[in-house]
Amino acid sequence: MPPTSPGRERGGTEVQWDELVPTYQDLAAMTSTHRPGGEEVGANDPPGRTLHVVGSVPLQTAEEVFRALASGLGDRLRRIPDGEVGDRALFAAWQVATFARHPDFEPVPGRRLIEIVKHRRIRPGAARSEIRFADLGFAAAATESYEVFDRLRSDGVIRRGLRFLVSLPSPANCLAMVVAQEDIPVVEPAYEAAMLAEVDAIVSAIPAEDLAIQWDVPWEVRAWDGSPPRFLAQPWFTPVPTGIVDRLHRLASKVPPAAELGYHLCHGDYEHAGNVILGLGRQPRSRLVRSAASRLLREVSFRMTPPPADMRTVTDMASALLDDAPRPVDFLHLPVPRRAGDAYFKPLASFRPPPELDVYLGLIHLSDGLPGARRRIASAEKVLTDFGVATECGWGRRDPETIPGLIALHRRI
Repeated sequence: MPPTSPGRERGGTEVQWDELVPTYQDLAAMTSTHRPGGEEVGANDPPGRTLHVVGSVPLQTAEEVFRALASGLGDRLRRIPDGEVGDRALFAAWQVATFARHPDFEPVPGRRLIEIVKHRRIRPGAARSEIRFADLGFAAAATESYEVFDRLRSDGVIRRGLRFLVSLPSPANCLAMVVAQEDIPVVEPAYEAAMLAEVDAIVSAIPAEDLAIQWDVPWEVRAWDGSPPRFLAQPWFTPVPTGIVDRLHRLASKVPPAAELGYHLCHGDYEHAGNVILGLGRQPRSRLVRSAASRLLREVSFRMTPPPADMRTVTDMASALLDDAPRPVDFLHLPVPRRAGDAYFKPLASFRPPPELDVYLGLIHLSDGLPGARRRIASAEKVLTDFGVATECGWGRRDPETIPGLIALHRRI
């Protein structure tokens, strides 16, 4: 049993992972011969599905995340993230700090409804053609977390063969959330160069055979289907699909062949949007306040830019990313809203993934549990039989108290 690792306190509740989650060895032994109810597994049963954790997990430290995921899901994962803990819990919005400390930028005057995405603009008089970014922080965080990963693997907590998953927002996501629309074309080349330098630093610090890099691209998915949220920048290039693919192929080309490359295509985290928008997910406020605010803003988000009716956008985008890719794509995560049925999955019938590609469908929703997942799996299997499963988006906007139940649901599925 690993030492006690307390989770983040929320509303007076402290999560103790060694009390909630069995050890990886116990789970592996149990599930190798029995189903969750104790029923013997037959020789003709299909193998268990592989699982994917998108990236963010609402715990305090990378070690807590590694221990929770390795003990609960380690025999079903191929890659394990550090949870994007600390400031990175705000996804691309944590890059506000990069622009806040940059001498060439200032806040856009006026207040915004969503303060964490208040845009920055280039200061008057700044040498626009000379703007540079020295350190975005992604490589430093990945290097620190890899040291923990390596230690826990040596201690037998993380099994051999698992890769360390580094999830990165694409530069377009950061710019669309942080920079004033009119300044993005000027800023983008310098910021993209800085992000590529972060990738260089990551692959220099982490052995390629231990590494998987995932590019998170929710803004691109929304831009592809013409529905980016109004509080984010709108596309600044045309044609939009070509511009998206060119940008993502440039990012892919920096990932060395021995490392894995993947994409998380995302509609946006509707189920937990309220917590991240208000910043409530990082403060010990009452669960009632967080829940009420989250439900309200989720409803607003659904009404303003609802999830698409089917998978046409993400399958078209995935196919375009695979075509003429500068290097092989190893894994791909596609989102599945809770309401998805047969019609939602129908466009997936035309998707022809190469046999070596790991496809994960983000169809797990804690709100409707095992019955909902079974229903969505049955619909997906009508058009695609070989896939792993995941949640629709990262876990970072959840209350930590829900994570043990979510891990248990993953195992049952």
